[in-house]
Amino acid sequence: MIKSGTLFFIFLAFLGVPVHTSSAQTITVAVVAPDDSKMEKDIIAGLEKAFFDMDIRGDVVAFHETCEVGSDLKTAGRVIRRKASFVIGYSCEDSAFEAQKTYDKAGIPLFLLSLSTPKLTSSKHDNTIRLTSRTDKHYDTFAELVSRDFPNSRFLILNDTSKQASSFINVLKKELPERSYKVLELPEKQINQNTKKIQQVDDFKANIVILGAINEDSAVRMISRVREAGVKLPILGLDVLGSPQFGKMIGDMKEGIYFYAAEKKNYSLDAATLITEMRLESGEVNDLMIGSYVAAQIFHEELLRKKDTEGPVILRGKNFKTALGPIDFDIDGDIKNNFPRQLYKWQGNEIISTSEPIDK
Repeated sequence: MIKSGTLFFIFLAFLGVPVHTSSAQTITVAVVAPDDSKMEKDIIAGLEKAFFDMDIRGDVVAFHETCEVGSDLKTAGRVIRRKASFVIGYSCEDSAFEAQKTYDKAGIPLFLLSLSTPKLTSSKHDNTIRLTSRTDKHYDTFAELVSRDFPNSRFLILNDTSKQASSFINVLKKELPERSYKVLELPEKQINQNTKKIQQVDDFKANIVILGAINEDSAVRMISRVREAGVKLPILGLDVLGSPQFGKMIGDMKEGIYFYAAEKKNYSLDAATLITEMRLESGEVNDLMIGSYVAAQIFHEELLRKKDTEGPVILRGKNFKTALGPIDFDIDGDIKNNFPRQLYKWQGNEIISTSEPIDK
């Protein structure tokens, strides 16, 4: 099957637009994601654009992720036999955790774009890289900032009941004064019940809503319930509330939404050109597309500066120049210069840094 990016290049050639010629070396990328899913398509779109922009030959091969560990381990074996330069994707924690052992033995880097469970880096496999700031390492920093900036506030904390959100909220509960918060559990499929739950907490007199959401779908769903319940309080959360995908999904409900993030992120000037181009070419931009683009940049940069042609490409503990600005990886393969430091808010359809007291 011809991928969408290939069709785009054919279309350019038909129009007479010069198409990049690729370099001699081919970078083969294995995309492991649910078959024919939006995740798979977004990752492939980001990779193909990266290879086109960098003027290199890329061979992108999709492998079906079943989220059954045994089956996905067999898939990892097929990826190795395909001699992939690097692997990217995975939506299931257990499959990714087991597969990384196989890739590590083969010296193949594995890029994860959304999984945040701590066990993915605790095993110290040299070739597992997480291109996300939504990891357990950032929860402590977020909690400390909330405690520092809003010492007299009362918080309504919303939990989507996922493992990641529950872990995040447990960190918050340890940092905040015991009587300063109320936790409300909002399971994904209980839409009407969740709205009623929010309506019934008026007696707590919160002045800030903290969103325990790690992904865009959950964040938009819970914000919708909050506004449907008639609650107009400011909403504070992780940097998921600043992603391009969230901005598109939340539409005109951006007023009163704040988040802590690193001082430079994918909504900064570093990524402005890339985001604009992606919107023009595909009509949308999200973290998966940007993350896969950056993964290709990182791998290629390390490939160019490697002196020997044999042996694995090691990415941990190194710095890279990317479309998101400089990225530093720690020894665990996590981004270390991307911890929450600054408070941001949505102003219309733009994101700006702010120091205003949001709980007034």
